Amino acid sequence: MFLIGLAAAIRSKSADFFYYGTLLMLAGTIAPYLWRRAYQYGLAVPDTPLRLPHPSDPLFDEVLGHLQKVDGPRAYYISRFGKKRIPLNRRQFFGRLRYFLFSEQSNDRAIVMRFPTAMSLPADLYLHREDMEKMLAMNAPKRLGGPGRNVKYAYVEAAFDLRADPRLATLDLNDEVAAVRSLTDWLDEWFDSAANVSGEIPKRDRLTPYARKIYAHLKKSVSPDGR
Repeated sequence: MFLIGLAAAIRSKSADFFYYGTLLMLAGTIAPYLWRRAYQYGLAVPDTPLRLPHPSDPLFDEVLGHLQKVDGPRAYYISRFGKKRIPLNRRQFFGRLRYFLFSEQSNDRAIVMRFPTAMSLPADLYLHREDMEKMLAMNAPKRLGGPGRNVKYAYVEAAFDLRADPRLATLDLNDEVAAVRSLTDWLDEWFDSAANVSGEIPKRDRLTPYARKIYAHLKKSVSPDGR
């Protein structure tokens, strides 16, 4: 009986050793992935993008800003088996290593953990063409309207171009009203023709003060006493 009990005890200890040894091996294997996941996303579910461990870049932040929105574009990857499109959770782009998703090196992209698991993210991410077009449209410079727009550089460019206009020689500088009217017409023509470049078409009443300044400069340049 003693020998039977001893053998049973040895088998029990061997089983326990094997059991706990297996657990330790599994923990040692999974621990690095769990640590990387915790470092990237924290211990809780991130509700906002986490602070970057490196300097930010406006271009990356602009693209990521779209992907982080609730109603923003949905990035996806292609599964290895079945070739299905698997959408990503937007919180995938909240992690500290989110910039690595744009790396040219697949090894860099693979270190970003798949949210909310501790598995490495597939190397290549994709966006639907429609989503890309929306992002480009949202980032395109918008044409301003109304009297409050800032077009001082366009005005300066128009005035410089007008200096070479041969019609200036036909102005009757003794008739200020007619001269200012003509200068206003020519400035209006310039903005109409350059709209595709400057994107600014101010109203006529905003051109008149600049026309008066051009008239005053012309009048002064031809006056012998500078008045």
